[in-house]
Amino acid sequence: DASAMLWRLHLRGVDIGAARWASLAERWAPFAKAGHYAFNDLHAMIAFVGAGREALQGELLAAQRDAMARDGDDNATLPAVVADLTWHRRFSLGALGGEGGLRFQSHGHYRPSTSVLDGDGDGIADGRDLRRISLRADWRRDWFLTNGMVAAVLGEATADFYSISQDATYAGSTARLHGVVAAELRWPLVKASANGVSQVLEPVAQLVLAPSGTETLPNEDSALVEFDEGNLFALNRFPGSDGVERGLRANLGVSYLRSDPGGWNLGITAGRVVRSENLGQFSAASGLDGLQSDWMAAWQLDMAGGLGVTNRLVFDNNFTLTKTELRAALARDRYSLAAGYVFAVADAAENRPDPTSELTVYSTVKLTSNWTAELASRYDFQAERAAKAGLGLTYRNECLAVDLSLSRRFTSSTSVEPTTDFGLSVELLGFGGGAAPGPARQCRR
Repeated sequence: DASAMLWRLHLRGVDIGAARWASLAERWAPFAKAGHYAFNDLHAMIAFVGAGREALQGELLAAQRDAMARDGDDNATLPAVVADLTWHRRFSLGALGGEGGLRFQSHGHYRPSTSVLDGDGDGIADGRDLRRISLRADWRRDWFLTNGMVAAVLGEATADFYSISQDATYAGSTARLHGVVAAELRWPLVKASANGVSQVLEPVAQLVLAPSGTETLPNEDSALVEFDEGNLFALNRFPGSDGVERGLRANLGVSYLRSDPGGWNLGITAGRVVRSENLGQFSAASGLDGLQSDWMAAWQLDMAGGLGVTNRLVFDNNFTLTKTELRAALARDRYSLAAGYVFAVADAAENRPDPTSELTVYSTVKLTSNWTAELASRYDFQAERAAKAGLGLTYRNECLAVDLSLSRRFTSSTSVEPTTDFGLSVELLGFGGGAAPGPARQCRR
């Protein structure tokens, strides 16, 4: 989406301009406290970082922490110290053609517990400490055919070195080498009408060849796998480094984009994955298990009047939903309104014995040129009760932004107490920060 595109340009040294980041951050702002879907939250964070909106960054991180909170969490068995270092470079491969990449990454985490056994039943030794060094190289080259098709060859190779301690099953040092190659064919069909409407229809077929051996390393950072339009044609859908996708498979899909000069745009993507054998790498809730994955469909509609709707669905051949997420937002000069709904089937592999079904509502109203009020609420249909509610008040002038917030988290758990949080943040504006200042010509001393 726009966040990813602007960030790629930023990494290449292109001057994006503060106005683009500020406009994008404003569109993501209604979803800062939702905490529903990590893929969208990542792109929202990119926009907030680009615009220098530190208060929204904090709200999004708080929403993520709240979404990750589980009944019975024990700090002694959770990583208390985590360290990461990543170096990544993209480059042209000259005579070989195409574009390549090289990434070096190191990771380590420490748990206070000294137990080598899994006492809490989460599949991880309570005291497991881990250190990892990874090196990955990738390459892709495209060829434009005379009939308009685009053919491509791509691949990547990774080397991982693990050192694990305080784990009765995985303790010791081990290494893993993994490689994958793929051939891809796209056929972009473009139509431009006299009235200025442009349409692009692009079917894509990708054949991926990877080893089909069994995994011998613990999987901590890739336990939750999503199936969406962002990774439909990915060589590895595991979000972290611990998991690698194995086996011969075909990624099949089609995308459609319609741009109207009247100010509205529609994008649709649909597809699925077909495998030669079921290696049991994915859980039912991911939609990727079995010889044939569930169908994935996603669409996004943006209207000139400030209305935007995004929907992603994962469903089987009988149209039974595995997972869905629907978001709608309306942004006007004096107010904004956003609502989101998420549903996911129960999955023991994700530590969710019950289905997830939640509705989130968020709204803002500009009371004056300096004062803005906000209201947020989340309702849990599975538990038939409110999960969280919050109020906020923001004052912003040319030099200063002050955010006051009050939130209440409800729970019926015996191990997690209901909480009420008060928040206050103060941000200086107009002194080199990226956040947009409030109404005034200049910041006076």
